[in-house]
Amino acid sequence: LPVSGKDGGLSGYCIGATALKGRMQAKTGSMSGVRCLAGYLTTTGNERMAFTVLINHYTCTASQLQKAVGKFLQSLLSYCYSDPPPVIGLSSERKGENTSCTGL
Repeated sequence: LPVSGKDGGLSGYCIGATALKGRMQAKTGSMSGVRCLAGYLTTTGNERMAFTVLINHYTCTASQLQKAVGKFLQSLLSYCYSDPPPVIGLSSERKGENTSCTGL
């Protein structure tokens, strides 16, 4: 897969998101009104994360879209798999169920 900051097709995603350089391997796809990007990020903790971004019916320019997606992906670089994911919308009081993520 092409590497961000090294292969030309991904360079637009690194504008304003310089931390992505060398940390993203991905392929792009596009057609009228649709942009896709799928691949892997290497987090700051050196963990590998798979991702897919699909955007339909966008109204900005392609370069504005790439910059916004780059910033979003850059925000994922600090994600750590050892941190348990948040449990949203569940209550530990519900029928006495344990909804904590400890041990996952």
